[in-house]
Amino acid sequence: ESKSKAAAMFAALATENDVQVLAGKAGAIAPLVDLLHKGSDEGKMFAAAAIAQLSHNSGNRATVGRTDGISALIELLQKGSEEGKTKAAEAISALSMNSENRSVVVKAGGIHALIELLSEGSDQGKSEAAGALGVIAENEDNQTEVAREGGIPLLIKLLGSHSEESKTHAVSALSNLLLNDENKILVGQARGIQPLVQLLDKGSEQNKSLAASALCALSSVDANKTAMAKAGGIQPLI
Repeated sequence: ESKSKAAAMFAALATENDVQVLAGKAGAIAPLVDLLHKGSDEGKMFAAAAIAQLSHNSGNRATVGRTDGISALIELLQKGSEEGKTKAAEAISALSMNSENRSVVVKAGGIHALIELLSEGSDQGKSEAAGALGVIAENEDNQTEVAREGGIPLLIKLLGSHSEESKTHAVSALSNLLLNDENKILVGQARGIQPLVQLLDKGSEQNKSLAASALCALSSVDANKTAMAKAGGIQPLI
């Protein structure tokens, strides 16, 4: 219980870069990874939350990558409590900003586990899963894998969320997936254009910008141009 409380404290305090650096230098990561393996459900959740915060620092990301923390996070993502899965996805998102960690996540089955959370998780879990998939999809091979695992229709569905953050994560992930030409066809076939047009019309300023970029990428496919016109997507772009 004391270890869980310590992890909770780290999660609360490590929102500032100075604290992240100090915690990393003080050796906080190894006991957090150990808690991921051996803790209670609550302890694992707090450990994942703390690692998520600490991993906003590039040095800490690399340190976690040199442990077996990523495999423990994937296991939590697969078998943890709802809150544990959500925090695991958040941690994987931050860790995957490191390209070597991203490869480890993919090899450990992270894409499939994240798409399971995107499909079946809580609202916050779906949002964090989309965020992590967006980072992972910065890699060309992963863009194909996310599509193969069924991620595209789930991300399109998330565009209809009431949460602006969830919409941001979804449209950001789709934007990275649209760097792949085959995915441009798949998004059109999955009826992704209409919700992107709606986001362009009524979303936050950030989401309007992201939706515009996604629609621009989709417009390189002739069938998508027709669908954009029918959905009223031309006028907002002018």
